Amino acid sequence: MATQHNTNGRTKSTIQRHGLALRISAPTLLSLSLFGCGATPDGGDELDVDYEDYPSTTEEVMGKRAAAMDGGTGGVTSTDADGTHPDAPVSNAVILATSTTCANTGTTTGTSTSTSGTTGASSSSSSSSSSSSSSTTGGGAFSYATEFNTAEYPISEGGVWRHFGQLWTFVAVSGGIAYGTQDGKGDTLTEVVNDSYAYLSGFPPNQRASGIIHKTSGIQSPGLQEVEILLRWEDTADRARGYECLLSWNGAYAEIVRWNGAYGNYTYLAQRHVGSFNDGAEFACQIVGSTITMTLNGQVLLTANDSTHATGNPGIGFFRWNHGGTTNPQSYGFKSFRASAL
Repeated sequence: MATQHNTNGRTKSTIQRHGLALRISAPTLLSLSLFGCGATPDGGDELDVDYEDYPSTTEEVMGKRAAAMDGGTGGVTSTDADGTHPDAPVSNAVILATSTTCANTGTTTGTSTSTSGTTGASSSSSSSSSSSSSSTTGGGAFSYATEFNTAEYPISEGGVWRHFGQLWTFVAVSGGIAYGTQDGKGDTLTEVVNDSYAYLSGFPPNQRASGIIHKTSGIQSPGLQEVEILLRWEDTADRARGYECLLSWNGAYAEIVRWNGAYGNYTYLAQRHVGSFNDGAEFACQIVGSTITMTLNGQVLLTANDSTHATGNPGIGFFRWNHGGTTNPQSYGFKSFRASAL
């Protein structure tokens, strides 16, 4: 995000519901809007952590970030009701129709369709096989999982990933890692809030997303670098809105942030110090109703309540700012990702 403290082959996708599977060779699988049957959200235990003092450089940046974000410094403060334009164009879109059977009723729902696409930069991709997949959960809700096996810029995986915002940067995939493409340069926070992001489509409001973290050497304080899980996300050419759960590379801070639509306009909902964690950690976030819950390796880090954005989709994002230190986009990213409806 702009969290201000502070990676073609043919993709094979499977839509499955209670033993009935349809395999599609991409570039098709886009968004499915499947109706019927409910699901139950996951839970978690509270994580007790010994708090430590922030490094002075990070603390200073957090203060600047909070000042820049909350109140909309660096961006227009007025927003549409949902933070987006209803007439946003959809390019490279594919329409996919499907019908499903609910386990609890044995009846078939009506056919539904939706569209998805990517915009902006041209894409150059390799011809390796991708292991991304999609399916329906027991309640007929959409889910998606990928191990980022296809090198792409921007990320697409057969048109599944979206990014319409022209003011922000794209997500790339290489070497089995999804990462951001910001250059990390800038003297002030408002110069570097063009986070890289990509998101899915077709999900109901209650949703969960998680990523397995890739972390190697190559970052030095006071450089700032973050991975982000996005919820209820939508964008247009000049607006991006939704909820962002972010985790800094060294655990100096974790935050839940609401993007309000206009560039540089954010509101902080919750934040804390985390402490060190290892490569391979699972970072997750979910929203049910108005309650947002962030976890690390299954343990609760933060919760927040906000009802501003009622719809949207899960996704991933990345932020980096050299800030007098060293950052490296491929040193901190995601090696796999999973999203599901709750």
